[in-house]
Amino acid sequence: MPKAIPTAELIKELERLSLRLSEIVKRDFSNFSSNQINWKESKAKWSIAECLLHLNYVSKIHFPATLNAISSAKKQRLKPTTLFKHSWLGNRTLKGIRLTKDNKIKKQIESPWKYNPRQHSSSDLEGQKIVEEFLNHQNTLLEMIADSKKINIEKTRISLALFGFISISLGDILNILVYHNERHIVQAQRVHYHDHFPSL
Repeated sequence: MPKAIPTAELIKELERLSLRLSEIVKRDFSNFSSNQINWKESKAKWSIAECLLHLNYVSKIHFPATLNAISSAKKQRLKPTTLFKHSWLGNRTLKGIRLTKDNKIKKQIESPWKYNPRQHSSSDLEGQKIVEEFLNHQNTLLEMIADSKKINIEKTRISLALFGFISISLGDILNILVYHNERHIVQAQRVHYHDHFPSL
């Protein structure tokens, strides 16, 4: 069973990592040409634009319910607790998403169609708009993390349309969103550092 962890430390780490991921995207990808941001090693691989577009899809789908849950928790004055415990589902999902200590992916996960950037052809992707949208989503995520300091992240529940409708805690969903972002930003960095990545 998942162990209880200090809530303040958990939130601080989510905030730190989210800020770091925003810095990476802004620094490394915001000035790329269309050729660079849409380049991929092979047809089976994702480009940097596709990695970020995938994250934008996830944010668009899951942010509204999360924001509503936070608003409701504020109104109910669900006060924060010292310790937080992941649910079985939240813990299992995180284990599948999180990278290893050396930034490797533990196992490949097939992206559901509604999250899949292949809904569009790479030639249609406007990379800089995708980067800008991602950074805007990051600002919203950081606001949600900041709000989570004031409420009970275990009792605040979000309904997600996964395998039917399931309910998950705010603490779980924030962890999943942040570490899922990390997974795909690292994926995008690997594209950037590929030996054949174009110079322009």
